[in-house]
Amino acid sequence: MKVTNSAIALIRKRFRDPSKPKINQSQLADFMGYGKAWVSKLMNGKLQSLNSEQVEKLEEFLGIRLESFADKRQPIPTLALEIAAKIQACEPAARIVSALLELDVSPPVPGPKWIETKDMTKVGQEIIRIAYANEDKPGKVARLVLELLA
Repeated sequence: MKVTNSAIALIRKRFRDPSKPKINQSQLADFMGYGKAWVSKLMNGKLQSLNSEQVEKLEEFLGIRLESFADKRQPIPTLALEIAAKIQACEPAARIVSALLELDVSPPVPGPKWIETKDMTKVGQEIIRIAYANEDKPGKVARLVLELLA
């Protein structure tokens, strides 16, 4: 299987999923029978492909399906991966974005406005600023982020 940006994003999401048992990269390395450097290469997109045995072991350990993401989507832009890494590095922002992704909004609301790729970094930085400024008020943060994206 070719290691796609979508597969990497799915693996990263599993590591920070609060609804599942907490795991870390060392545990994955031990389970896979590789060193931590192998996991780092996987998480950073430096591994180009995985054999079927590696895919099966990853899916078993992580409790996710990777095959459905193989070569079916366009690659995730580098800027989006950078924003994801910055959000992941900021615990309050990661909690907020996770909460936003889990929202069940009924009735459906119109999608967010189109944001030019060159402006995405500014949007990501603003979300992080909002998260830090209102760390103890997740409802306010969610509202402000949704207003920013509207």
